[in-house]
Amino acid sequence: MREVEYINGMNLGLGYNSFTNSVHPSSALDNIDQTRPVVEATGQKVYFQVELLSNSLSLSEQLNVSASAALTYGLTASGSAKTSFAHSFKQNSYTVYVLVRVHVQNQQTLLDLTRAKLSDKAALLYATDIENFNKIYGNCFVCGILSGGDYYGILEIESRSAEEFREIKANLSGKATYGVISGEASGTFEQALKQITSSYKMKATVLRNGSEGELQQITPDQLIKDALSFPAKVLEGKGVPFSVLVLPYDHIPHPAVQHTEIPYAQECLDKLGRIYEKYKKHQNDLQYAIDNQDYFPGIDIPTINKKIDEIQEQILGIQSSAKKHLDDPYNCEIPQVNDKLLENILPKQVTPSKLGRKWLFRLGGWFAVFNRIDETNTFEAEFRMDTVFKSKIEIHVSGKDVFIVRTDIAPSSHRLYNTVYKGTFNEEGNEATGVDIREVSLTWTAKIEN
Repeated sequence: MREVEYINGMNLGLGYNSFTNSVHPSSALDNIDQTRPVVEATGQKVYFQVELLSNSLSLSEQLNVSASAALTYGLTASGSAKTSFAHSFKQNSYTVYVLVRVHVQNQQTLLDLTRAKLSDKAALLYATDIENFNKIYGNCFVCGILSGGDYYGILEIESRSAEEFREIKANLSGKATYGVISGEASGTFEQALKQITSSYKMKATVLRNGSEGELQQITPDQLIKDALSFPAKVLEGKGVPFSVLVLPYDHIPHPAVQHTEIPYAQECLDKLGRIYEKYKKHQNDLQYAIDNQDYFPGIDIPTINKKIDEIQEQILGIQSSAKKHLDDPYNCEIPQVNDKLLENILPKQVTPSKLGRKWLFRLGGWFAVFNRIDETNTFEAEFRMDTVFKSKIEIHVSGKDVFIVRTDIAPSSHRLYNTVYKGTFNEEGNEATGVDIREVSLTWTAKIEN
């Protein structure tokens, strides 16, 4: 007996194929309306969980979504809500994920296995044609349903460089308590989330099973409120089945028949799924670099696009092998992994400097263009109003603060050489505003181009 995630259409006594993670709507059993109570399983069980993850492969593992389930979902777009949820996040090497989970279990409903038996029709098929039996009824049946609810929240923090990725992970690692937290310790759970969400700008996505609302994007603050109130909402009668217990047919009375089991059926899909995930992750890394070219100076776009196309051919081949296997479980073609396609050809990732390459600067009636000299903090500046003059300036950055130091004497105003403009960057870092520190009534604005 093992527990699997609930898929729409599951019910006591119905068939399930553990190889393809699919429901079979025909029941092979009689007496599937006979249930039994679970001893000492009353009351509501609650636990909270917070996990810091490196990538969406770790996310799939935490959500208990197997490689084979991810692959078959890509082929058929069918599967559990959790598989669909995991599939919605792109796999790449540049995003830090924080998983927030609230698990609530209300009750169990179990089939009375002392009364369940194969119907005459199903028993005959089992004895004479096991392959067709599996196609019609699956290789297992649902013998128990667990109801309650699961609340999953994913906080995504996108880094802009390998250094920033490590910095975010190290910073968050020391911010909060991670792991499973008992239902009685909701205060610790709330404190951990507040410490995490106050550190970085992040995107929050949630999936709810057992309360109103399913997959949606919300604010991190709303995620905390919803997670804390989730158990009470499930207790109010809004719980739903979140997982089931399945049992192979040979665990109940069945005809004594000799038949050959399909060898390594699940292993085949798992192997294909793991290769698929490797290629998909690398393909998404390459696409991320194309979408964020400023982070990868010197990137060779035609070469990257060619490799993306070559990887896509491999992915289509894997999906074709998986489809053949689903149609014929004896057919298992595992393609050879092309390690050359997985080699890193991206240039070193860098964080674009807040200094940018060009500043479009306005101060009163003056307009100026600052062009950066190589990778220094010195700029060639050209000021224009009634006249034009050129000079060199230095720009210094400290967090969100910026200081522009003029080392010239402007002919029109005879300003002293140590004029300094102080200001701050906006959230995106592409604009700045401030004042002249020697004459604060003079304000300036600047747009920054990379």
